[in-house]
Amino acid sequence: MGHSNGTSKAPDWAMKPIRRLGSNLRQIHDFYHLTVGGLHAIIKHHEFLVWGDERIRELTAKVGDPETDKDLVATHERENQTQRAKEQADLARKEVSAGFPVLHSQQAVFLWGAVEGIVATSRFLNASSNKLALVVK
Repeated sequence: MGHSNGTSKAPDWAMKPIRRLGSNLRQIHDFYHLTVGGLHAIIKHHEFLVWGDERIRELTAKVGDPETDKDLVATHERENQTQRAKEQADLARKEVSAGFPVLHSQQAVFLWGAVEGIVATSRFLNASSNKLALVVK
């Protein structure tokens, strides 16, 4: 049976699940930071939309042009977009201010599953390896 490298005494079959776990941990770490950054971006996006809407109202009031039907549709769409952005920003703010409880619970479930997977795979591979060793002898 081959060993995974010159310094490890563990056989290849035992190291594969550990390497896969390491890869999964890197992915969950990257996803965590991506999610945190995304939640902050959602909050900033909403703040920008609010500022933009206020500025549009100010400029429109200065110009004094009456809104056409097309402008009314655009205004309604902009208000819908702003409302959706507000709802998303409120949800993001709640998650951020609470310390990311949903994100952390999802990571805990993922990590638990990953550890269970490595244990089950290692036990299966160990049993398979022992059976193979008995057949070879």
